[in-house]
Amino acid sequence: MKRERIAVILTLIAIALNIFVMFVYPELYGNKFRIFLLFVMIATLIINIVKIKKQKNKQSDIEHKERKDYMKANGTAIKYGDNVDTDVIIPARYLNSSDPKELAQHCMEDIDKDFVNKVKPSDIMVGGKNFGCGSSREHAPISIKASGISCVIAETFARIFYRNSINIGLPIVECAEAAKAINDGDEVEVDFDTGVITDKTTGETYQGQAFPEFMQKIINAEGLINYINSK
Repeated sequence: MKRERIAVILTLIAIALNIFVMFVYPELYGNKFRIFLLFVMIATLIINIVKIKKQKNKQSDIEHKERKDYMKANGTAIKYGDNVDTDVIIPARYLNSSDPKELAQHCMEDIDKDFVNKVKPSDIMVGGKNFGCGSSREHAPISIKASGISCVIAETFARIFYRNSINIGLPIVECAEAAKAINDGDEVEVDFDTGVITDKTTGETYQGQAFPEFMQKIINAEGLINYINSK
């Protein structure tokens, strides 16, 4: 597309020069040749503008498809109860490390020792009320995200955990109805654009909170810092 843009600029310059010569030095060209030359330049300009527009539309379609694919989560539900606090999400004895991969190895260790063995990339964590309560450490959502979890659904979230999750690019959705109804092992889909949660195992759908556009951009950038740096 860069070449087409350059061609448009050069053609515009050529047209301007041709018009200038036509009026200042009319004796240099015959009328028919001048008209023909101007027609060719205008046709070239139109062709390049059309190419640029087509390429923009194609790129826009690709980006839209990628965004639509990205702004959905599909996975198997791993379910927990109420008041899952940050100390059981990632025990304090492992907080001497900030490496996501190392934290992921101990995620949910004190509440579900088998979690690290059964979790698969794109799985969805489901919790009850007050999920993420306790300390304000970011290690908790980091360990969940690094473990492969693509989204957390809960009846309610602790406010600091909610903020930390968005800041590090972990999608979380509040929906009491879905959190209660989804069973461990169900196949679940979450559409972040609409907030619709679909339990593919039972066929039931639930309306959660849709993500505002700015939150989607943060998640798409894999966190607030990356989003700010990309601007």
